Amino acid sequence: MQEALSKSAYSHNMSLIEKWQKKIVYSLEAKVLAVRHVCGTAATTGVDGIKWHTPHEKMSAALSLTSKGYTAMPSRMLIIKCSNGKERRIHIDTYYDRAMQALYSFALDPISESWADRKSFAFRKGRSTYDANEYVKMALSGEDAPEWVFIGDVKQCYEHISHEWVLNHIPLPQGILEQFLAAGYVVSGDLFPVDTGVAIGSVIAPIIANMVLDGLQDYIYDKLYNGRKIVYPLDDVDFADGNMIRYADDILITARSRENAEKFRIWTEDFLKERGLILSEEKSKTVHISEGFDFVSRHYAKHNNHVYAYPTQRSVDRFKSNASETIYNHTGSQKSLIKTINRKIDGWCSYHKVEESADVFRHLDVYIKTILLDVCKQKHPKWDMDKTLGKYWYQEYDGTYSYALPERRDIKVKRLSDTILTTHKAVKTNVNPYIDFEYYEIREAKKDIQNVVGKYKPIWERQNGCCYYCGKPILRDETKEIIEIAGVIRKYCEVYVHEICMYCSVDYVDVVELPDTIQDVADIVANMNTPQISISQKYLPLYNYFRASSTSVIKLSFEKIEEIIGGKLSRVAYTRREFWFRRGLNTISQCWLDNGYYITDVDLKKERVTFQLEVTNKKTVNVDIPDCIANRRIPAEAKYELENYYQYLIKKYRL
Repeated sequence: MQEALSKSAYSHNMSLIEKWQKKIVYSLEAKVLAVRHVCGTAATTGVDGIKWHTPHEKMSAALSLTSKGYTAMPSRMLIIKCSNGKERRIHIDTYYDRAMQALYSFALDPISESWADRKSFAFRKGRSTYDANEYVKMALSGEDAPEWVFIGDVKQCYEHISHEWVLNHIPLPQGILEQFLAAGYVVSGDLFPVDTGVAIGSVIAPIIANMVLDGLQDYIYDKLYNGRKIVYPLDDVDFADGNMIRYADDILITARSRENAEKFRIWTEDFLKERGLILSEEKSKTVHISEGFDFVSRHYAKHNNHVYAYPTQRSVDRFKSNASETIYNHTGSQKSLIKTINRKIDGWCSYHKVEESADVFRHLDVYIKTILLDVCKQKHPKWDMDKTLGKYWYQEYDGTYSYALPERRDIKVKRLSDTILTTHKAVKTNVNPYIDFEYYEIREAKKDIQNVVGKYKPIWERQNGCCYYCGKPILRDETKEIIEIAGVIRKYCEVYVHEICMYCSVDYVDVVELPDTIQDVADIVANMNTPQISISQKYLPLYNYFRASSTSVIKLSFEKIEEIIGGKLSRVAYTRREFWFRRGLNTISQCWLDNGYYITDVDLKKERVTFQLEVTNKKTVNVDIPDCIANRRIPAEAKYELENYYQYLIKKYRL
């Protein structure tokens, strides 16, 4: 239904739009999804204090969602003081009002997507600040790129949106829309009516705010090119003047001259005035690219015709302030402190990992460690440094110290510098999430692969960030791909490879006798698709041999290997060293590589191969086991804890 609604919106057929909107809001499926959307978060209650807990309450609520006689209740106002001293006013609606807004947002968002500015990236399905970042760099990189930028910020956008404009231009039933807009809010028991703005925190507010600001790009192009139609791909390729990128109420417009940039400011003000909005004098400005500028918590600077993004100094200072406040004021356990710090680190690094952030990450690692050490000193003022470090810190393999639990070294404060910096492929601006389903599904899967998150993280760690085919590191600016290979224990397993390696890989076929004629080659190729026995099965005994071995060095003659696999090696094994080192589908190297061994020497004259057990490329040390654990009886609980921790270490370090 939403797909049909999106297509109707493209044609601006209002009768069809109304028809599909009614189908959506009257359907039980949409009502159930609206209730699930509201109950899916641990949100607080509104002024009525009602919260839906049981399945019966949720289903009853879904069945009761109707526009007939609907009157929205006022929201509860929550005032939050920001770090810059300003106040942020959040509106908390009742569960019923939230569900009604969610229901009607299902019927409004497809229209919003169809009518939206192509380079608007906030609060839209499949789009993020990463996309805005990429389009800013594309718009300003290159020799012939525009050199002037107008940056505009709408002053208190949500609070000042004109109700009259919304009622006249947003395609929703006016009675429902009026209830959403004019419900008012309650503070300390007093009711305050509203005649402008949409409530920050309400479900439908971001969609309405986006639709209010949509159309600015066309407005600027009409003014600049006197109504001549602009082919949008030229915006990216030929650096068209007046190219706009918007994230929520933050607006960036590129210009080829300062005069044009000032024109864009005037036209933007005219566009906003009709909607009851104005630009912030404090935050709106015109800058030259050589000066650098801040946009959406990123600082952009141009070097050698390429635009680079960095975390803004304000963002760094805000993170420092937040981290120090969290650490100094924490009153809970050490474990809860570590979890709180890690949560903040994950959030900040996730936002800035697509930038040139390596130096900033290292600097913040030092800052956090300094604060934590200071807190430890305050807690134990009479302890010397060695005792303090021994209690709360432990030394990593690379010599650095980590703040961790004394009894659980795996629970530690993360290092920002360990974040995998990634590149982001910008979303296409001419696709619709309600129509182009397949594009977004593939994109989401690829995004997880590039970001090395979820199920792909263990694969990356197992390969130590190296390509399965060529064995070389996968660098930040190289595109990663996941492919399936035939496994030994499992039928298939996934591995990381360079994108270029994926298309340049070679499939090897082991044969006892090398082909002498073209017909012999043709026979081998013909049999590749229907082998009598797979290579993985042929080498399975050798795989199990390495799997059962615990010695660090293994020397095997070719004859011994043939004895283990119960068959002859191909002639290539006796004449070409590449046979032993090649990687790929069903190669013999899987037998030792999958079990942590690598080849140190291949002697073709003596027909012998030497293997070495790999210890994860990390510095190794001897471990002293206390006598009370090695030679004495210990409590049963301690025994189980130790055994679990040993298993964790064995798995983590592939011991």
